[in-house]
Amino acid sequence: MYANLPIWEPYLQPGSHNFTNGASFASAGAAVLVETNPSTLNIRIQLSYLKEVVNLLKEELGDTEAKNIQRMQSNCQVSEEIYEMGGRKFAFQNVGPFGCQPELKQQYNLSGKACVEELQTIASLHNNALSNVTRELESQLSGFNYMNFDFFNALNDMTSHPEKYCFKVSDIACSGTGSHRGSGCGRVPAYELCSVPNEYVFFDGGHPTE
Repeated sequence: MYANLPIWEPYLQPGSHNFTNGASFASAGAAVLVETNPSTLNIRIQLSYLKEVVNLLKEELGDTEAKNIQRMQSNCQVSEEIYEMGGRKFAFQNVGPFGCQPELKQQYNLSGKACVEELQTIASLHNNALSNVTRELESQLSGFNYMNFDFFNALNDMTSHPEKYCFKVSDIACSGTGSHRGSGCGRVPAYELCSVPNEYVFFDGGHPTE
């Protein structure tokens, strides 16, 4: 939207579709591992949807044009299977500083700008591994191009210096229950809601406002 590009249509949205500009397989709460959240559309299910879209494009546009679209628009999880289907350009986002989320700070009874250090360490280890894997893929797969968005440091800087980003509160969520409004977010009868959401880095216990 901000890049002035067409918005990708949700694959599961009812009605007719035009996937020549891309398709979105996003699912709230989805993860790479099936065990993380079994009720969501995990990466294997999303990959099967991608294959269905590719076959649909081949039927509509022909094999050559469909392959061109795949090469131009692949924006999926790294997988040699996707690479073999024609994916060449990949974008990744590392995991954020979840030790600084109000939900976790509330559970660990932390105040101010202090974060749960062991969780921060786990996130950093994951992100280092992601960087290593993408570098290896770049060296192994011809034409493999990628970019990593450093979500960890971006959000970490917001929580440490909220005023730099026009926020006022970074340790307490806008909506929820508990000392940090870190749980509940509208799912329980009694919850608090701030009056000016865009002054808060976090809207609820685990999701940024902006």
